[in-house]
Amino acid sequence: MQPHVILTSTNKITVVPCSEENPSSENKVKQSIKCKVSCWQKTAKSGYDKAYEKNNHIKCLTYCTQKLKQAKFFKLSNVFQQQCSGITSVKFSQDGSKIIFPTLDKRVQIWDVASRGAVQILKGFSDRIFDTQFLPDGNVVVQLGTKIELWNTKSGRKVKILQRYVGEKTRVQFSPDASMFIWCLQAKTIQLSDIKSGQLTKILEGHLHWVNDAQFSPNGQTIVSASDDTTIGVWDVKSGERIRELRGHLRPVWRAQYSPDGQSIVSCSTDNTIRIWDSTSGKEVKKFKGLAKGVTDIKFSSDAQTVISCSYNEGIRLWNVRSGEEIQKLQVHSEHVTGVDISPDGNTIVASCSDGAIQLWEW
Repeated sequence: MQPHVILTSTNKITVVPCSEENPSSENKVKQSIKCKVSCWQKTAKSGYDKAYEKNNHIKCLTYCTQKLKQAKFFKLSNVFQQQCSGITSVKFSQDGSKIIFPTLDKRVQIWDVASRGAVQILKGFSDRIFDTQFLPDGNVVVQLGTKIELWNTKSGRKVKILQRYVGEKTRVQFSPDASMFIWCLQAKTIQLSDIKSGQLTKILEGHLHWVNDAQFSPNGQTIVSASDDTTIGVWDVKSGERIRELRGHLRPVWRAQYSPDGQSIVSCSTDNTIRIWDSTSGKEVKKFKGLAKGVTDIKFSSDAQTVISCSYNEGIRLWNVRSGEEIQKLQVHSEHVTGVDISPDGNTIVASCSDGAIQLWEW
């Protein structure tokens, strides 16, 4: 006789003996365990083989092993509706204490996660803002429609212009030590520049069509890129040479990113798939299916066990990296999700929406 594990909305886990296909309320509780659930997965790795749901409050799982393993189940904690025409992206700070997002009324807002309130609003931008991100020192980089600027968060003033003559589709990413930044602009090349001088140091060439995304590896030694030519490039930062080309996607690749440990690469494409690659061999190790629309953004969790995806029409979905299965779909305030991020500790997910809403989920 296998026990069932019932998880209630109060994070109380109850182990109930049950021999029926569906759990019955007549079963007597033999053991109760109060704990905070750190993971929620319907995969064999978690020890579960069947799932049930009752009244949207109780979830019951057939527990296949003798030891309760941890899994993450995120619940919506806050929805903040901004008085603006829209938000284009959202990101956590390196310590996870703040989030930053640009609004279409030419402002950048910085919020404290704990207090759920704005701690600073940067103003005075001359153009529409498309993206923002924190640097390790707490300052922020702002990508406008025509240039990339560095702003001091303490003074609320612009420090300098890092790059001119960029476009709205430019992607910008900084090296882990914030000494370099890469950017790509509707072209076949990736530009590598020095952050102090702003001087261009290398041009990475090899893609046959536009580069949509470029990201540094955690150790800063390589760069991964996603292109309309359906390939993913892996580049050596020191030499500027492409050292691997990952093939498998059937249509343009929209995003590519390293896992926090640098061992894997995740990519998404307009072919409606998400794929996991071994970063050393370049081989595809997993393909996630079941997406009706193209994914607009992807993120690895801090433990590299989960991938978070968002799309305009399908909201936010969580995927198990090992099995390739969807493990949770988050209820989204708006069907048009423009950005998603997960905190460094893996406990909070934030999303931005085109209608000006910011949503937070916690476990």
